[in-house]
Amino acid sequence: MRTLAWKIIFGTLTYQLAVCATTAHAQSSVTMYGLLDTGIEYLTNANKTSHSALVASSGNIQASRWGILGVEDIGSGYYTTFTLEAGITPNTGALALNGRLFGRQATVGFRGHGNQLWIGRAYNPMYQMGNLFDPASYALYSLPTQDPGLSARGDNSIRYQRAFGSFTFDAFYSLGVDTLAAPIGGTAGASASAKDLALALHYSGPAFGYELLYDNLRGPLSASGAGLTAVATSLTAAPSTSSDRARRFIAAGSYHFHDTTLYAGYRLLKSDYARQSLNANLFWTGFRQRLGPQWALVGALYQTIVPGKDVKPFSAVTEVKYNLSKRTMLYWNMSYVHNSANSNLAVDSGSYTLPGQKQFGTELGIFHSF
Repeated sequence: MRTLAWKIIFGTLTYQLAVCATTAHAQSSVTMYGLLDTGIEYLTNANKTSHSALVASSGNIQASRWGILGVEDIGSGYYTTFTLEAGITPNTGALALNGRLFGRQATVGFRGHGNQLWIGRAYNPMYQMGNLFDPASYALYSLPTQDPGLSARGDNSIRYQRAFGSFTFDAFYSLGVDTLAAPIGGTAGASASAKDLALALHYSGPAFGYELLYDNLRGPLSASGAGLTAVATSLTAAPSTSSDRARRFIAAGSYHFHDTTLYAGYRLLKSDYARQSLNANLFWTGFRQRLGPQWALVGALYQTIVPGKDVKPFSAVTEVKYNLSKRTMLYWNMSYVHNSANSNLAVDSGSYTLPGQKQFGTELGIFHSF
């Protein structure tokens, strides 16, 4: 009888411990994730020369990364969250983003009841806009070829999102947008230096989606932050100061039907850089097309026009993707850039060729997510 009683007690305790363990597991979680993307690239007029090059390349579809995502249920429908995300270069194993350990993201925050808050090194809403409304979705050949500043993040930042129905309001403010660029505005009295403010309104419906976005970045500016990588360096050679700023006004939209999604967007850049003011218009359009369960096709056109400066770079992008599985994909990308006299864009985002020259690039690679 005593043995039976002990069995009942032991069984009851085991069950309660199992329930507690299950509840604790449901209330908090830590997930590791990432992706690796690497391949071979061929370029004409490479490295600001008239010569071609065959190189190993990475981040061709998306930049390679690994990260840790943490979520804890604190009750009443609210959760604490954290994200640590590192950029990597699989060709060499090196860290990307100037060697930062968690250069892509490093945030802690809250979410619940349609609200979300991040504090730390966070994505600017422009990055999300590009992922949703750039047909090539921030590939190496994509919208940031024309304006790398659109793939922005911010150090020392606060970002807040509020969802209401099909709409999302997004607000972002960086107290010092990049600690690698001195000064970052930490000096007393320099309240406007190196600050970044972004506001966005996003709509996502069954077929239509659109976004309106405003970003105001204070100097000192890099060429990419100023959105002036399309302009020949001879026109932007002077150093930037804290009085400089770059303001972006963006409207973008998409329409989905069957296996096809169409995209279009416009960005007006008003830049005060190194004692000169430049207005730059950037237009883009394109599509994504599913071709059965394994194949997909992407096509995109991008054009920047800077009035009065003979800066009119045009780029075209094509992507062919073949899914080997849910996590692994083979791809073939091509891009062509045509520069006017005072533009020197290369096909790769953030790269340059000779002013006024054309460039062709193509990539073959493999993409794996985990």
